[in-house]
Amino acid sequence: MGKQKKNWLFVLIGTVFDDTLSKYPLKDYENIMLVGAQPYKSLPSFIKGIDILTIPFLVNNITESTSPVKLFEYMASGVPILTSQLPECKKYQSVYRYNDATDFITQAQMLFDMRNSKEYQDILLKEAKENTWATRVDQVLEELDK
Repeated sequence: MGKQKKNWLFVLIGTVFDDTLSKYPLKDYENIMLVGAQPYKSLPSFIKGIDILTIPFLVNNITESTSPVKLFEYMASGVPILTSQLPECKKYQSVYRYNDATDFITQAQMLFDMRNSKEYQDILLKEAKENTWATRVDQVLEELDK
């Protein structure tokens, strides 16, 4: 995608846990930045400059069982969200999903175009509020009271 969308900047934040990135010569891409893990308190500064947040996990046995907590932080940021076809992400109307590289570009452009949509922002905020830690605790307590 870096070569197809040379006018887009891809900022990859986080720890690399395997050798996936070694398969790609990132130095050949002027529009891909790998900044590594960042202190939690610095993340809002990054988010202010980002148009779309993504969770580009490969779907496999491990990620099929993953509930990415960052998803709810993304919702609270008000920035559009694009993920791979992670089962947990399919539950949310605010989360758009892609199937392959071509679909990623299509979905990303669509989200970019609607990033300031009041309707979309309302959905993000609603789902963020439904997934706070306080809301989750209330749900557990309700189940325990049954």
